[in-house]
Amino acid sequence: MPGGEERSTGVSRDDVVRYIEEKIKRLKNELMMLNALLSILKGESSRASPTVRPESVEVITLDDEVIANVMEMEGSIRVILRESISKDHPLLESFLIRMLEERKESGDIRDYVIKESRGYVTEILLEGVSRQSVLKELELALKYVWREMHKE
Repeated sequence: MPGGEERSTGVSRDDVVRYIEEKIKRLKNELMMLNALLSILKGESSRASPTVRPESVEVITLDDEVIANVMEMEGSIRVILRESISKDHPLLESFLIRMLEERKESGDIRDYVIKESRGYVTEILLEGVSRQSVLKELELALKYVWREMHKE
C-alpha cells in the first residue's frame, strides 16, 4: 500500500496518517489542559490564589469532543480553550471579539480579557457577568469558530 493507495476500506493511507497525527495533537492539547486544571485545583499555579476556587467547572463540547473548560467564579467566568485559536484567525476579530464587545457595551459583562501565548488565544476571562445568557452565547460562538477551524 505505497503512497496514497487504498485498500478495501476506501480510505487512503495518507488520510489515516493525517487523522492519527491530528488526533495525537488534540490529545496532547487535552492532556496539557487537564494538567493545567489539576495544578490550579491543587493550588500549584502562581496565577491562581489557593483561596479562590471555582463555583463550578463545566465543559463545552461539540460532537463528543471537548472544546473548552469553563470555570465559574463569583462574578467572573474563565474559559480555557482545549485547542488554541490563532490570534490572526479571521473569525476571532470579526465574530468572537465583536460579540464580546457588544456584550460589554450592553452591560452584560463589565470587561473581558483574551489571553494569548505565542500568537494563540488560550483563554478568555469574562468579568462582571450579569446574565447567564452571556455564557450560552459565548459557548455557541466558540462552537461556531471550532467548526469553521476544523472544516478542512
